[in-house]
Amino acid sequence: MLQVFQELFDVSTKEKKGLTFYIGGQTVPGLVVKMHGDEVVEVMNRTAPRILIRIDRIDAVQLG
Repeated sequence: MLQVFQELFDVSTKEKKGLTFYIGGQTVPGLVVKMHGDEVVEVMNRTAPRILIRIDRIDAVQLG
């Protein structure tokens, strides 16, 4: 599943563009800070400086 999201993660990291993560019916906005292997993506947003998201829990990712 990582390959499906990797392109958007790269855009977020390189161009400083925010993503919206859809996880179990919830939405989490954030900017990708870095990847932790193939299992976890680290993001940050205005309310939380560090959010770790398990990639296998992500239902969808939206740019912008």
